[in-house]
Amino acid sequence: MERLIAKLRADGVLASSAVESALRAVERSLFLPEGRAAEAQEDAAVVTRVDPSGIPVSSCSQPSIVAMMLELLEVAPGMSVLEIGTGTGWNAGLLAALTGPTGRVCSVEFQPAAAVDARRNLDRAGSGRVMVHAGDGALGLMDQGPFDRIIATAGTPEIFPAWLEQLKPGGRILAPYQIEGLNTPLLRLDSGADGVIGRFCGETEFMPLQGRPRRGAAIVQDRPLLQSLLSTAPRMEPPLWAEDISDDWPHRRSFLFYLHLRDSRALAVYMGGDNWRSWIGLWDGAGELALAADGRVLCFGTGRSYEDLLAFHAEWKDLGCPPPESYEVRVAVRPRGGRSWILERATPLTCSLI
Repeated sequence: MERLIAKLRADGVLASSAVESALRAVERSLFLPEGRAAEAQEDAAVVTRVDPSGIPVSSCSQPSIVAMMLELLEVAPGMSVLEIGTGTGWNAGLLAALTGPTGRVCSVEFQPAAAVDARRNLDRAGSGRVMVHAGDGALGLMDQGPFDRIIATAGTPEIFPAWLEQLKPGGRILAPYQIEGLNTPLLRLDSGADGVIGRFCGETEFMPLQGRPRRGAAIVQDRPLLQSLLSTAPRMEPPLWAEDISDDWPHRRSFLFYLHLRDSRALAVYMGGDNWRSWIGLWDGAGELALAADGRVLCFGTGRSYEDLLAFHAEWKDLGCPPPESYEVRVAVRPRGGRSWILERATPLTCSLI
């Protein structure tokens, strides 16, 4: 563990003595499958469960991400914490170490078998005080709340009303938030006199919350209308930027985020291989499509989507090309039937989750 802790400190993700002490006290190897204890010292996620098709559905998270999130969560002794996504139980054990003997940690795991394994791991590691509940994390644990802190360790498609209801005044929510094409930007929210307000704190990559819709980039093969449209000859338009920025993910990430703020047609297209991040634009679900692809703009239809894409790009540049971390985020319970996953723009650098 010493080598891993030294790396986390050198990388700047481990700053507090409290989180460092928790990492020393809760041995990661006790939460890994048999025969994989050596991987506990590596700064990498360890997949522990896959679905029948081989897609990973549970893991022991990457230590640097775990440390970063615990630092942002700012857990203190005596606090009550709700964790969404128990996984192996390692993060819940760390939370128990941070809250101390007077604190309380409740963790919800969607997969019953994973919850049983996590319970065993926690008992073996001396973290028997953690409550592990098998159920839907979107519902929280109403009978155990309210909580000082709520942390999600899986990508969530929205900030669920139950979480807001179970958060104490002055409390904090930390959640990897799913936005199409952006992996899972980490969202930190604080409850105060003016409501639940926060900011994005960088990009992470988490498995999606089980039992809930997943919002990833559009897979062309799964969208016949889009696939059919892309099989036709596009009109080539001048690039949106002066040079090929196919390797400049922060630039494209920031513009795609702005498109999501401005228009529900925002699209990130996965074309296969590693080039999906270069294909972003607007699609009306039928024949109007404009895609910025590796410095080019492919235009399908009458050009309305292309004109709107140009206008949004000009707006974004006028604002100084702000990244997601520049926006203040305000959260409210969504109206019935509302598009809860859309980030709606309020002022140029404020957005709301409704």
